[in-house]
Amino acid sequence: MAIRGVARRGLPDDQRQLLAAFGRFLRSMTEIIAPAGASVGNGPAAFLLYAMWLRQIQLGRALQELCIDGFAQEAQMLSRAIVGAALDVILICERDADRRALLYAVFQKRVRRERSKALVRQGHLSKEAALELERREQEIDKAALAAHAQAGTRPAARLGKVRTTWSGRSAANLARRFNRRGWYDLFYSPFSDTAHVNAAAIDKEVSAIVRGDVYLGGRFEEPWLVILAASEAISGAAERLDHIHLLGIENERKEIDLAMRHTLEDYVRSRKAPTPSERP
Repeated sequence: MAIRGVARRGLPDDQRQLLAAFGRFLRSMTEIIAPAGASVGNGPAAFLLYAMWLRQIQLGRALQELCIDGFAQEAQMLSRAIVGAALDVILICERDADRRALLYAVFQKRVRRERSKALVRQGHLSKEAALELERREQEIDKAALAAHAQAGTRPAARLGKVRTTWSGRSAANLARRFNRRGWYDLFYSPFSDTAHVNAAAIDKEVSAIVRGDVYLGGRFEEPWLVILAASEAISGAAERLDHIHLLGIENERKEIDLAMRHTLEDYVRSRKAPTPSERP
């Protein structure tokens, strides 16, 4: 069986144009949201949402780079993360934004404890050191929460019983809640195949083995779906930040969003094979 090593291939011109447009989209969205950085002191939500926004943009940049190197399928994991973050942003902004922002932040304590326990189990951290580190972190958490409580803000109650999420709600539930079912059905759920490496994710490897010709490297497959998912989610999060930070950028955001949508539509149209009736 032949196994071809990683070989540098050229990025198709149409993909290059699409990814360049996505780069302009990220840059333009970053620029119109940038003023929010000046108001991060206006409460937990203002601070947290801006931090979450920066993470989405960073993921978007990483996604773009992966696609440039031909790894569009592997970029699905990053696109899934961007969609998940956007749903969290929308949930925080739905109501009681400051209280939900604190709930989001408080979930860090559980994550920290679980990771600490894992390090102890694997022999990378002593139980005594773990307890001391947790004590220090708890003091910081307690002081921060006390300061917010004095200002009149306490963490919101969890909204559901899903233990693995900060809100207690699943991504599927949030997608339904905010009329974003398409985000879940078309992006989040299918992209989970790649994240979890289930049977659906290895179809190309299976086919390659059957053919007896395995290729390892960028395949330069269609990147439009991960770009569509990321751009929709980033635009949706930007809309919420606009309301929280009172940026007044609705028209600019819509123009940027529309330009990206038109580029995606043109790309799909140019790639669509003609039907029999359309062929000469």
